Amino acid sequence: MEKKQDMIRCYDSIYSTESNFKEAWDGRIAVVYKVPKYLRIFFRRFKAKPAMDVLELGAGNGEVSELIRKQNPLFIRSYVATELSKEGVKKLRQKGFKAFEVDAQDLSRFKDNSFDLVFCIDTMHHVSDPSKMAQEMLRVSRRYVFLIEANGACVLRKILEHTKKYRMAGENSYTPKKYISFFRKGPYGRSLRFITIKPFLFMVPFTPPALFRPMILMSELLEKLPLIKWQGSGVVIYAEKKDTFQSSSANGTKRII
Repeated sequence: MEKKQDMIRCYDSIYSTESNFKEAWDGRIAVVYKVPKYLRIFFRRFKAKPAMDVLELGAGNGEVSELIRKQNPLFIRSYVATELSKEGVKKLRQKGFKAFEVDAQDLSRFKDNSFDLVFCIDTMHHVSDPSKMAQEMLRVSRRYVFLIEANGACVLRKILEHTKKYRMAGENSYTPKKYISFFRKGPYGRSLRFITIKPFLFMVPFTPPALFRPMILMSELLEKLPLIKWQGSGVVIYAEKKDTFQSSSANGTKRII
């Protein structure tokens, strides 16, 4: 509980002073390459889908949410954002988003199958019980689950997590195999039609501007190389649910989700 409060205080402080969190965290390279790449992956996955009700978990101060909205995507019918930080929720509402102060591990505010798509960016590796979060994402999703996460198999990433800055922010990534298990092993794991995970992104935080181009070219190349690609600092997780499935409720009775 103390670690959670430390993390919340850390993000409250950042969101109250920084309008561009990604740049403050990783340097200008995040604005030039990292976030645009996140968005390309997201839009490539969903741009052809019919209009959907969307839930974003851990939306921070709405930095990425705002960039999504600016593209006026036809596949988004309604958009709800959640964030654990009070300052983050405040900023989200100031930007015009319907936002709630919610822990991603407890989405009891929302009913089963409330949204067509439930997604988050760099959120799961902050929670104390990622398996619970994964099951909650499946519960409230009607069809799709999408995450961009830190890759715990990346050596550089794990080294950074031992620094004071990363510890204060509650950074704790997992291996690709572990991420998959969070979704498959649980009461809603049987709802999965399939789940995939792909590595990406070779980026050193605070890369000097003079090295942006070689850094980007290197990242794009390494992502294509077998084995080496799994040292990328991020992973993309995409899952689809079956139309219906049976699950045992808390009292032991059966219900259709």
